Amino acid sequence: MSRSKNLILTLTLWISLTMCPQVVCGQNGKEEAGVTIELTKLDVNDTNLDLSWKIRNNTDHDVWICDGWGVKPAAGKLASEVYMAKDAQTLVITRRFDLPLRKGVIWEFPLRSRYVRLRSGEDKVESISLILPIRPYHIFEGESGNAEQASCLALEISFFNEDLPGLILHIVEVAKKLSCVDLAAADLNLNDTEIFERYFGGFAIKSDFNSDAYFSESINEGGEQVIIPYMRQVLNCEQVLRLEVDGVCIPYGSAPAADEPANDKVEDTPITLALTKLDVNDTNLDLSYKIINYSDHDVWILKSVDALNSGFEVYVAEDNQTLLICRRLNVPTFMTWFVVPTGRYVRLQPGEELAETLSLTLPIRQNWVFSFPGSKAEYAKRLALEIGFYDKDLPGMMRTILEFADELDWKEKLGVIVEGHTVIRERYFKGLYLALDFNGLWGFNKNYYTEPNQVKINYSEQCMTDEQTLRVAVDGVFIPVKEWQFPTYQSQKELRDKQSNQSSSLNR
Repeated sequence: MSRSKNLILTLTLWISLTMCPQVVCGQNGKEEAGVTIELTKLDVNDTNLDLSWKIRNNTDHDVWICDGWGVKPAAGKLASEVYMAKDAQTLVITRRFDLPLRKGVIWEFPLRSRYVRLRSGEDKVESISLILPIRPYHIFEGESGNAEQASCLALEISFFNEDLPGLILHIVEVAKKLSCVDLAAADLNLNDTEIFERYFGGFAIKSDFNSDAYFSESINEGGEQVIIPYMRQVLNCEQVLRLEVDGVCIPYGSAPAADEPANDKVEDTPITLALTKLDVNDTNLDLSYKIINYSDHDVWILKSVDALNSGFEVYVAEDNQTLLICRRLNVPTFMTWFVVPTGRYVRLQPGEELAETLSLTLPIRQNWVFSFPGSKAEYAKRLALEIGFYDKDLPGMMRTILEFADELDWKEKLGVIVEGHTVIRERYFKGLYLALDFNGLWGFNKNYYTEPNQVKINYSEQCMTDEQTLRVAVDGVFIPVKEWQFPTYQSQKELRDKQSNQSSSLNR
Protein backbone atom coordinates (compact mmCIF):
# COMPACT_ATOMS: atom_id res chain seq x y z
CA MET A 1 0.00 0.00 0.00
CA SER A 2 1.29 3.44 -0.86
CA ARG A 3 2.29 5.45 2.16
CA SER A 4 0.70 8.59 0.73
CA LYS A 5 -3.01 9.14 0.69
CA ASN A 6 -4.89 11.72 -1.33
CA LEU A 7 -7.64 13.48 0.52
CA ILE A 8 -9.60 16.50 -0.63
CA LEU A 9 -12.19 17.33 1.94
CA THR A 10 -14.67 20.11 2.34
CA LEU A 11 -15.98 20.06 5.86
CA THR A 12 -17.79 22.38 8.18
CA LEU A 13 -16.66 21.81 11.72
CA TRP A 14 -17.80 23.67 14.80
CA ILE A 15 -15.08 25.04 17.00
CA SER A 16 -13.91 23.83 20.36
CA LEU A 17 -13.12 26.79 22.64
CA THR A 18 -10.66 25.32 25.13
CA MET A 19 -10.74 28.21 27.60
CA CYS A 20 -13.99 30.12 27.61
CA PRO A 21 -16.74 29.08 25.15
CA GLN A 22 -18.42 32.01 23.47
CA VAL A 23 -21.99 31.67 22.24
CA VAL A 24 -24.06 34.37 20.59
CA CYS A 25 -27.84 33.97 20.42
CA GLY A 26 -29.66 35.15 17.31
CA GLN A 27 -32.98 36.94 17.32
CA ASN A 28 -34.83 33.67 16.81
CA GLY A 29 -33.37 32.30 20.01
CA LYS A 30 -31.19 29.67 18.36
CA GLU A 31 -27.59 29.40 19.46
CA GLU A 32 -25.08 30.39 16.81
CA ALA A 33 -21.36 29.94 17.30
CA GLY A 34 -19.67 33.31 17.73
CA VAL A 35 -16.49 32.46 15.83
CA THR A 36 -16.16 29.36 13.63
CA ILE A 37 -13.38 27.59 11.82
CA GLU A 38 -14.04 25.53 8.69
CA LEU A 39 -11.64 23.19 6.92
CA THR A 40 -11.89 23.81 3.17
CA LYS A 41 -9.07 21.62 1.84
CA LEU A 42 -6.87 18.78 3.02
CA ASP A 43 -4.57 17.20 0.42
CA VAL A 44 -1.91 14.68 1.41
CA ASN A 45 0.03 13.64 -1.70
CA ASP A 46 3.46 12.12 -2.30
CA THR A 47 5.38 15.29 -1.45
CA ASN A 48 3.21 17.75 0.48
CA LEU A 49 0.52 18.31 3.06
CA ASP A 50 -1.67 21.15 1.75
CA LEU A 51 -4.21 22.58 4.15
CA SER A 52 -6.74 25.42 3.80
CA TRP A 53 -9.27 26.76 6.26
CA LYS A 54 -11.66 29.64 6.82
CA ILE A 55 -12.39 31.52 10.04
CA ARG A 56 -15.67 33.43 10.19
CA ASN A 57 -16.70 36.08 12.69
CA ASN A 58 -20.41 35.65 13.40
CA THR A 59 -20.40 38.05 16.36
CA ASP A 60 -21.47 41.69 16.38
CA HIS A 61 -17.97 42.97 17.23
CA ASP A 62 -14.36 42.75 16.02
CA VAL A 63 -12.21 39.78 17.00
CA TRP A 64 -8.43 39.48 16.67
CA ILE A 65 -6.93 36.35 15.08
CA CYS A 66 -3.36 35.16 15.71
CA ASP A 67 -1.52 35.36 12.39
CA GLY A 68 1.70 33.75 13.61
CA TRP A 69 4.82 34.75 15.48
CA GLY A 70 8.44 35.65 14.82
CA VAL A 71 11.09 38.29 15.50
CA LYS A 72 9.82 40.92 13.02
CA PRO A 73 6.10 40.37 12.57
CA ALA A 74 5.25 43.72 10.96
CA ALA A 75 5.23 42.14 7.50
CA GLY A 76 5.58 38.72 5.90
CA LYS A 77 4.34 35.25 6.81
CA LEU A 78 5.03 34.08 10.32
CA ALA A 79 5.65 30.77 12.00
CA SER A 80 3.34 28.12 13.46
CA GLU A 81 4.14 25.11 15.62
CA VAL A 82 3.99 21.66 14.03
CA TYR A 83 4.55 18.53 16.11
CA MET A 84 3.26 15.08 17.01
CA ALA A 85 1.07 15.07 20.11
CA LYS A 86 1.80 12.92 23.13
CA ASP A 87 -0.66 10.26 21.91
CA ALA A 88 1.74 9.53 18.99
CA GLN A 89 -1.24 9.69 16.62
CA THR A 90 -2.22 13.35 16.23
CA LEU A 91 -0.28 15.84 14.12
CA VAL A 92 -0.83 19.24 15.73
CA ILE A 93 -0.57 22.42 13.67
CA THR A 94 -1.01 25.25 16.13
CA ARG A 95 -0.77 29.01 16.13
CA ARG A 96 -0.96 30.09 19.76
CA PHE A 97 1.11 32.60 21.73
CA ASP A 98 -0.19 32.72 25.30
CA LEU A 99 1.85 29.68 26.38
CA PRO A 100 5.05 29.07 28.38
CA LEU A 101 8.19 28.37 26.36
CA ARG A 102 9.76 24.93 26.54
CA LYS A 103 12.74 24.62 28.86
CA GLY A 104 15.99 25.50 27.14
CA VAL A 105 14.35 27.58 24.38
CA ILE A 106 16.01 31.02 24.31
CA TRP A 107 15.50 33.75 21.71
CA GLU A 108 18.36 36.09 20.88
CA PHE A 109 15.86 38.76 19.81
CA PRO A 110 12.38 39.52 21.20
CA LEU A 111 9.68 37.12 20.04
CA ARG A 112 6.47 38.80 18.87
CA SER A 113 3.09 37.72 17.56
CA ARG A 114 0.80 39.43 15.07
CA TYR A 115 -2.96 39.56 15.57
CA VAL A 116 -5.17 40.75 12.73
CA ARG A 117 -8.62 42.29 13.02
CA LEU A 118 -11.60 40.27 11.76
CA ARG A 119 -14.69 42.44 11.59
CA SER A 120 -18.24 41.28 12.19
CA GLY A 121 -19.45 39.10 9.29
CA GLU A 122 -15.99 38.82 7.70
CA ASP A 123 -14.01 35.69 6.76
CA LYS A 124 -10.28 35.03 7.04
CA VAL A 125 -9.07 32.45 4.52
CA GLU A 126 -5.64 30.85 4.92
CA SER A 127 -3.51 28.03 3.53
CA ILE A 128 -0.39 26.19 4.57
CA SER A 129 1.83 23.74 2.69
CA LEU A 130 4.28 21.44 4.48
CA ILE A 131 6.87 19.14 2.91
CA LEU A 132 6.53 15.44 3.72
CA PRO A 133 7.57 13.82 5.91
CA ILE A 134 6.60 16.50 8.42
CA ARG A 135 9.47 17.83 10.49
CA PRO A 136 8.59 18.97 14.02
CA TYR A 137 8.91 22.61 15.06
CA HIS A 138 7.92 22.86 18.72
CA ILE A 139 9.01 25.78 20.93
CA PHE A 140 6.20 26.18 23.46
CA GLU A 141 5.72 23.99 26.51
CA GLY A 142 3.86 20.71 26.11
CA GLU A 143 4.74 17.05 25.74
CA SER A 144 5.17 15.60 22.28
CA GLY A 145 5.46 12.09 20.90
CA ASN A 146 7.16 10.12 18.14
CA ALA A 147 5.63 8.14 15.29
CA GLU A 148 6.28 7.43 11.64
CA GLN A 149 2.88 8.71 10.61
CA ALA A 150 -0.14 10.55 12.01
CA SER A 151 -3.67 9.18 11.79
CA CYS A 152 -5.31 12.36 13.09
CA LEU A 153 -4.80 16.04 12.28
CA ALA A 154 -5.57 18.89 14.71
CA LEU A 155 -5.53 22.58 13.78
CA GLU A 156 -5.50 25.24 16.52
CA ILE A 157 -5.74 29.00 16.00
CA SER A 158 -5.90 31.42 18.92
CA PHE A 159 -7.86 34.68 19.00
CA PHE A 160 -9.06 37.48 21.26
CA ASN A 161 -12.83 37.73 21.39
CA GLU A 162 -12.84 41.37 22.48
CA ASP A 163 -11.46 44.82 21.67
CA LEU A 164 -7.77 43.95 21.98
CA PRO A 165 -6.33 47.48 21.43
CA GLY A 166 -8.90 48.95 23.80
CA LEU A 167 -8.10 46.34 26.45
CA ILE A 168 -4.36 47.10 26.26
CA LEU A 169 -4.89 50.87 26.49
CA HIS A 170 -7.19 50.42 29.49
CA ILE A 171 -4.63 48.25 31.30
CA VAL A 172 -1.83 50.74 30.60
CA GLU A 173 -3.98 53.65 31.78
CA VAL A 174 -4.81 51.94 35.08
CA ALA A 175 -1.18 50.89 35.64
CA LYS A 176 -0.05 54.50 35.14
CA LYS A 177 -2.51 55.71 37.78
CA LEU A 178 -1.37 53.05 40.23
CA SER A 179 2.35 53.74 40.02
CA CYS A 180 4.45 56.69 38.95
CA VAL A 181 7.37 54.38 38.11
CA ASP A 182 7.63 51.37 35.83
CA LEU A 183 7.40 48.08 37.67
CA ALA A 184 8.64 45.10 35.67
CA ALA A 185 9.61 41.56 36.49
CA ALA A 186 13.23 42.48 35.78
CA ASP A 187 13.14 44.82 38.79
CA LEU A 188 12.37 41.92 41.12
CA ASN A 189 14.19 38.84 42.31
CA LEU A 190 14.06 36.00 39.78
CA ASN A 191 12.02 33.85 42.17
CA ASP A 192 9.33 36.50 42.29
CA THR A 193 8.85 36.86 38.52
CA GLU A 194 6.05 34.30 38.17
CA ILE A 195 4.06 35.72 41.07
CA PHE A 196 4.51 39.26 39.80
CA GLU A 197 3.18 38.33 36.35
CA ARG A 198 0.23 36.34 37.70
CA TYR A 199 -0.98 38.83 40.27
CA PHE A 200 0.31 42.20 39.02
CA GLY A 201 0.41 41.48 35.28
CA GLY A 202 -0.92 44.92 34.37
CA PHE A 203 2.43 46.45 35.31
CA ALA A 204 4.30 43.97 33.11
CA ILE A 205 2.02 44.86 30.18
CA LYS A 206 2.61 48.58 30.78
CA SER A 207 6.38 48.00 30.91
CA ASP A 208 6.35 46.14 27.56
CA PHE A 209 4.07 48.78 26.06
CA ASN A 210 6.56 51.52 26.96
CA SER A 211 9.67 49.63 25.83
CA ASP A 212 8.52 47.86 22.63
CA ALA A 213 7.91 50.21 19.69
CA TYR A 214 6.20 47.51 17.59
CA PHE A 215 3.71 46.97 20.40
CA SER A 216 2.85 50.57 21.27
CA GLU A 217 2.75 51.82 17.67
CA SER A 218 0.42 49.04 16.50
CA ILE A 219 -1.96 49.82 19.37
CA ASN A 220 -1.93 53.60 18.93
CA GLU A 221 -2.29 53.49 15.15
CA GLY A 222 -5.68 51.82 15.42
CA GLY A 223 -5.06 49.81 12.26
CA GLU A 224 -5.81 46.26 11.21
CA GLN A 225 -3.04 44.53 13.14
CA VAL A 226 -1.60 44.45 16.64
CA ILE A 227 1.98 43.35 17.40
CA ILE A 228 2.38 41.83 20.89
CA PRO A 229 5.76 40.87 22.40
CA TYR A 230 6.04 37.52 24.12
CA MET A 231 4.83 38.04 27.70
CA ARG A 232 4.48 34.40 28.76
CA GLN A 233 0.89 34.14 30.03
CA VAL A 234 0.37 37.64 31.34
CA LEU A 235 -2.22 38.59 28.73
CA ASN A 236 -4.41 35.70 29.81
CA CYS A 237 -7.60 36.05 27.78
CA GLU A 238 -6.59 34.31 24.55
CA GLN A 239 -9.11 31.71 23.33
CA VAL A 240 -8.59 28.82 20.92
CA LEU A 241 -10.35 27.60 17.79
CA ARG A 242 -9.73 23.89 17.20
CA LEU A 243 -10.79 21.33 14.61
CA GLU A 244 -9.77 17.70 14.18
CA VAL A 245 -9.80 15.29 11.25
CA ASP A 246 -9.49 11.53 11.76
CA GLY A 247 -8.64 8.87 9.20
CA VAL A 248 -5.63 10.57 7.64
CA CYS A 249 -2.19 9.12 6.94
CA ILE A 250 0.50 11.80 7.20
CA PRO A 251 4.20 10.77 7.15
CA TYR A 252 6.09 12.26 10.08
CA GLY A 253 9.83 12.67 10.64
CA SER A 254 10.24 11.70 14.29
CA ALA A 255 12.62 13.59 16.53
CA PRO A 256 15.51 11.55 17.99
CA ALA A 257 14.34 9.34 20.81
CA ALA A 258 16.77 10.98 23.23
CA ASP A 259 15.13 14.37 22.69
CA GLU A 260 11.59 13.29 23.52
CA PRO A 261 10.07 11.28 26.37
CA ALA A 262 9.00 7.74 25.54
CA ASN A 263 5.32 7.46 24.68
CA ASP A 264 4.74 4.63 27.16
CA LYS A 265 6.60 6.31 30.01
CA VAL A 266 4.37 6.78 33.06
CA GLU A 267 5.49 9.28 35.65
CA ASP A 268 4.43 8.90 39.26
CA THR A 269 1.99 11.54 40.42
CA PRO A 270 3.52 13.25 43.50
CA ILE A 271 0.13 14.01 45.11
CA THR A 272 -2.51 11.31 44.87
CA LEU A 273 -6.19 10.97 45.74
CA ALA A 274 -7.51 7.43 46.22
CA LEU A 275 -10.90 6.06 47.25
CA THR A 276 -10.55 3.55 50.08
CA LYS A 277 -14.26 2.80 50.49
CA LEU A 278 -17.42 3.25 48.44
CA ASP A 279 -20.66 1.77 49.76
CA VAL A 280 -24.05 2.58 48.24
CA ASN A 281 -26.72 0.75 50.24
CA ASP A 282 -30.45 1.21 50.77
CA THR A 283 -30.09 4.30 52.93
CA ASN A 284 -26.65 5.86 52.53
CA LEU A 285 -23.74 6.68 50.27
CA ASP A 286 -20.60 6.12 52.36
CA LEU A 287 -17.17 6.87 50.97
CA SER A 288 -13.67 7.18 52.37
CA TYR A 289 -10.58 8.51 50.69
CA LYS A 290 -7.01 9.49 51.40
CA ILE A 291 -4.62 12.04 49.94
CA ILE A 292 -0.92 11.18 50.02
CA ASN A 293 1.95 13.62 49.43
CA TYR A 294 4.74 11.74 47.65
CA SER A 295 6.57 14.96 46.73
CA ASP A 296 9.65 16.42 48.46
CA HIS A 297 7.84 19.57 49.63
CA ASP A 298 4.75 20.72 51.51
CA VAL A 299 1.43 20.91 49.69
CA TRP A 300 -1.75 22.60 50.89
CA ILE A 301 -5.07 20.73 50.72
CA LEU A 302 -8.47 22.44 50.80
CA LYS A 303 -9.85 20.92 54.03
CA SER A 304 -13.11 22.87 54.32
CA VAL A 305 -15.24 25.69 52.94
CA ASP A 306 -17.39 27.26 55.63
CA ALA A 307 -20.39 27.72 53.33
CA LEU A 308 -20.67 23.97 52.52
CA ASN A 309 -23.00 22.10 54.85
CA SER A 310 -21.59 18.63 54.17
CA GLY A 311 -18.08 19.91 53.44
CA PHE A 312 -18.64 19.47 49.70
CA GLU A 313 -20.75 20.69 46.85
CA VAL A 314 -22.86 17.69 45.80
CA TYR A 315 -24.85 17.74 42.57
CA VAL A 316 -25.42 16.00 39.25
CA ALA A 317 -23.14 17.41 36.57
CA GLU A 318 -24.24 18.71 33.17
CA ASP A 319 -23.91 15.25 31.60
CA ASN A 320 -26.96 14.17 33.71
CA GLN A 321 -25.05 11.03 34.75
CA THR A 322 -22.21 12.05 37.09
CA LEU A 323 -22.72 12.81 40.77
CA LEU A 324 -20.01 15.38 41.47
CA ILE A 325 -18.72 15.66 45.04
CA CYS A 326 -16.54 18.72 44.93
CA ARG A 327 -14.50 20.85 47.33
CA ARG A 328 -12.78 23.62 45.39
CA LEU A 329 -12.41 27.38 45.89
CA ASN A 330 -10.89 28.71 42.67
CA VAL A 331 -14.04 28.19 40.59
CA PRO A 332 -16.39 30.56 38.74
CA THR A 333 -19.79 31.35 40.20
CA PHE A 334 -22.99 33.23 39.49
CA MET A 335 -23.76 33.72 43.19
CA THR A 336 -23.42 36.87 45.27
CA TRP A 337 -23.09 36.59 49.04
CA PHE A 338 -23.67 38.89 51.97
CA VAL A 339 -20.92 36.90 53.74
CA VAL A 340 -18.11 35.70 51.44
CA PRO A 341 -17.24 31.96 51.77
CA THR A 342 -13.82 31.14 53.23
CA GLY A 343 -11.69 28.12 52.39
CA ARG A 344 -9.26 26.52 54.84
CA TYR A 345 -6.13 24.90 53.39
CA VAL A 346 -4.06 22.59 55.61
CA ARG A 347 -0.40 21.67 55.27
CA LEU A 348 0.45 18.14 54.09
CA GLN A 349 4.15 17.46 54.54
CA PRO A 350 6.22 15.03 52.40
CA GLY A 351 5.21 11.44 53.12
CA GLU A 352 2.08 12.41 55.06
CA GLU A 353 -1.46 11.38 54.22
CA LEU A 354 -4.85 12.91 54.93
CA ALA A 355 -7.79 10.52 55.36
CA GLU A 356 -11.46 11.54 55.44
CA THR A 357 -14.91 9.98 55.28
CA LEU A 358 -18.26 11.22 54.03
CA SER A 359 -21.76 9.83 54.50
CA LEU A 360 -24.77 11.13 52.54
CA THR A 361 -28.39 10.06 52.99
CA LEU A 362 -30.14 8.57 49.96
CA PRO A 363 -31.63 9.86 47.80
CA ILE A 364 -28.89 12.48 47.53
CA ARG A 365 -29.98 16.03 48.24
CA GLN A 366 -28.08 18.27 45.84
CA ASN A 367 -26.08 20.97 47.61
CA TRP A 368 -24.15 23.71 45.86
CA VAL A 369 -22.58 27.06 46.66
CA PHE A 370 -20.57 28.12 43.61
CA SER A 371 -22.07 26.03 40.81
CA PHE A 372 -25.46 26.29 39.15
CA PRO A 373 -26.58 22.73 38.36
CA GLY A 374 -29.51 22.37 36.04
CA SER A 375 -29.86 18.58 35.99
CA LYS A 376 -33.08 16.91 37.13
CA ALA A 377 -31.69 13.39 36.94
CA GLU A 378 -33.25 10.86 39.31
CA TYR A 379 -30.07 8.82 39.71
CA ALA A 380 -26.37 8.95 38.84
CA LYS A 381 -24.42 6.22 37.05
CA ARG A 382 -21.02 7.74 37.75
CA LEU A 383 -19.37 9.33 40.79
CA ALA A 384 -16.55 11.88 40.70
CA LEU A 385 -14.68 13.32 43.69
CA GLU A 386 -12.71 16.58 43.30
CA ILE A 387 -10.56 18.37 45.91
CA GLY A 388 -8.55 21.56 45.41
CA PHE A 389 -4.93 21.94 46.52
CA TYR A 390 -1.79 24.07 46.07
CA ASP A 391 1.33 22.25 44.98
CA LYS A 392 3.60 25.01 46.26
CA ASP A 393 4.49 27.10 49.30
CA LEU A 394 1.09 28.75 49.76
CA PRO A 395 2.06 30.97 52.74
CA GLY A 396 5.26 32.07 50.98
CA MET A 397 3.34 32.89 47.79
CA MET A 398 0.79 34.94 49.73
CA ARG A 399 3.52 36.89 51.55
CA THR A 400 5.21 37.76 48.25
CA ILE A 401 1.93 38.98 46.73
CA LEU A 402 1.08 41.04 49.79
CA GLU A 403 4.57 42.53 50.04
CA PHE A 404 4.18 43.84 46.48
CA ALA A 405 0.73 45.19 47.33
CA ASP A 406 2.03 46.95 50.46
CA GLU A 407 4.82 48.56 48.44
CA LEU A 408 2.17 49.90 46.07
CA ASP A 409 0.21 51.36 49.01
CA TRP A 410 -2.81 49.27 48.06
CA LYS A 411 -5.25 51.03 50.40
CA GLU A 412 -4.75 54.34 48.59
CA LYS A 413 -4.63 52.89 45.07
CA LEU A 414 -7.50 50.39 45.20
CA GLY A 415 -10.13 52.95 44.19
CA VAL A 416 -8.35 53.56 40.88
CA ILE A 417 -9.34 50.09 39.67
CA VAL A 418 -12.76 50.17 41.27
CA GLU A 419 -13.59 53.01 38.89
CA GLY A 420 -12.62 50.82 35.94
CA HIS A 421 -14.03 47.60 34.55
CA THR A 422 -13.98 44.56 36.84
CA VAL A 423 -12.33 42.47 34.09
CA ILE A 424 -9.19 44.61 34.40
CA ARG A 425 -9.16 44.01 38.15
CA GLU A 426 -9.69 40.27 37.97
CA ARG A 427 -7.14 39.64 35.24
CA TYR A 428 -4.32 42.09 35.75
CA PHE A 429 -4.27 43.52 39.29
CA LYS A 430 -5.41 40.57 41.37
CA GLY A 431 -2.80 41.17 44.05
CA LEU A 432 -4.36 44.44 45.18
CA TYR A 433 -7.71 42.80 45.85
CA LEU A 434 -6.10 39.92 47.69
CA ALA A 435 -4.45 42.56 49.88
CA LEU A 436 -7.93 43.88 50.67
CA ASP A 437 -9.11 40.37 51.66
CA PHE A 438 -6.16 39.81 54.01
CA ASN A 439 -5.72 43.41 55.16
CA GLY A 440 -2.24 43.39 53.70
CA LEU A 441 0.81 41.48 54.87
CA TRP A 442 0.19 42.46 58.50
CA GLY A 443 -3.26 40.88 58.48
CA PHE A 444 -2.03 37.69 56.85
CA ASN A 445 0.86 37.22 59.28
CA LYS A 446 -1.40 37.88 62.27
CA ASN A 447 -3.71 35.01 61.32
CA TYR A 448 -1.10 32.63 59.92
CA TYR A 449 1.25 32.63 62.88
CA THR A 450 -1.70 31.85 65.16
CA GLU A 451 -2.20 28.55 63.28
CA PRO A 452 0.90 27.96 61.10
CA ASN A 453 -0.38 24.71 59.58
CA GLN A 454 -3.36 26.27 57.86
CA VAL A 455 -4.15 29.19 55.57
CA LYS A 456 -7.62 30.70 55.25
CA ILE A 457 -8.52 32.34 51.95
CA ASN A 458 -11.76 34.13 51.12
CA TYR A 459 -13.46 33.33 47.83
CA SER A 460 -11.78 35.80 45.48
CA GLU A 461 -13.71 35.43 42.19
CA GLN A 462 -10.74 33.45 40.82
CA CYS A 463 -8.14 36.07 41.68
CA MET A 464 -6.19 33.13 43.13
CA THR A 465 -4.99 31.36 40.03
CA ASP A 466 -2.78 28.49 41.22
CA GLU A 467 -5.23 26.04 42.77
CA GLN A 468 -5.05 22.58 41.18
CA THR A 469 -7.53 19.73 41.42
CA LEU A 470 -7.21 16.14 42.60
CA ARG A 471 -9.87 13.98 40.94
CA VAL A 472 -11.01 10.37 41.06
CA ALA A 473 -14.03 8.89 39.24
CA VAL A 474 -15.96 5.62 39.46
CA ASP A 475 -18.27 4.24 36.76
CA GLY A 476 -20.99 1.63 37.09
CA VAL A 477 -22.71 2.95 40.21
CA PHE A 478 -26.42 3.57 40.81
CA ILE A 479 -27.05 6.49 43.17
CA PRO A 480 -30.59 7.85 43.71
CA VAL A 481 -30.78 11.65 43.62
CA LYS A 482 -33.56 13.99 44.67
CA GLU A 483 -35.00 15.95 41.77
CA TRP A 484 -33.46 19.38 41.66
CA GLN A 485 -35.89 22.25 42.02
CA PHE A 486 -35.11 25.83 41.12
CA PRO A 487 -34.99 27.75 44.42
CA THR A 488 -37.08 30.85 44.96
CA TYR A 489 -34.86 33.87 45.55
CA GLN A 490 -35.92 37.28 46.77
CA SER A 491 -34.41 40.33 45.17
CA GLN A 492 -32.09 42.45 47.29
CA LYS A 493 -34.76 45.19 47.34
CA GLU A 494 -37.36 42.74 48.67
CA LEU A 495 -34.92 41.56 51.35
CA ARG A 496 -34.17 45.14 52.41
CA ASP A 497 -37.89 45.99 52.54
CA LYS A 498 -38.57 42.87 54.62
CA GLN A 499 -35.76 43.71 57.04
CA SER A 500 -36.98 47.31 57.27
CA ASN A 501 -40.53 46.19 58.08
CA GLN A 502 -39.26 43.78 60.72
CA SER A 503 -37.16 46.53 62.27
CA SER A 504 -40.13 48.93 62.31
CA SER A 505 -42.30 46.30 64.04
CA LEU A 506 -39.70 45.78 66.75
CA ASN A 507 -39.37 49.51 67.32
CA ARG A 508 -43.13 49.82 67.77
